Amino acid sequence: MADVETAVIAAGAALGGAILGVIGGTLERRLAWIADREARREMRQAERDALQRSTLIEFQEVLGRYVRAMGKATFHDRETLKQLGTLTQLGTGLSDELFEEGRRLRQLALRIRDDELRSRWATFSSTSTSYEALLATTPKEIDVFMVSKFLPAQIALEERLGEVLRPLL
Repeated sequence: MADVETAVIAAGAALGGAILGVIGGTLERRLAWIADREARREMRQAERDALQRSTLIEFQEVLGRYVRAMGKATFHDRETLKQLGTLTQLGTGLSDELFEEGRRLRQLALRIRDDELRSRWATFSSTSTSYEALLATTPKEIDVFMVSKFLPAQIALEERLGEVLRPLL
């Protein structure tokens, strides 16, 4: 009888060991799958962050060129108002530069994830192309527009751009 009990205990232990082995193997595979999934998720997030970082850096560089072109256009307008008393058309080169930099900014803005940054871009964009700037009839009106509208919108945009970009660097 002791031999039967020993055999039953041995068989039970073997069966229990086999069950624990299957459970352990399944658990090990499940944990490896979870770790692999998490690693893929982190890799995709790193790729998205790298794309956002490069987009924001390019946006910052193009914004600088656009603001510089706006400065040239403002200078042109101030000078023609002083000399001729009326606004004249910008030269082709400057007009094309403003158009191309503005177009590129609009493209890049579509890729920006931060809602507040996109909102500040929209404010800056509408300010820089507003009729208020185009309807100026004196150099002083241009200066007032630049100081009261354009520069504050530019500063707000650049501040938020820095806030969003810094954590990605």
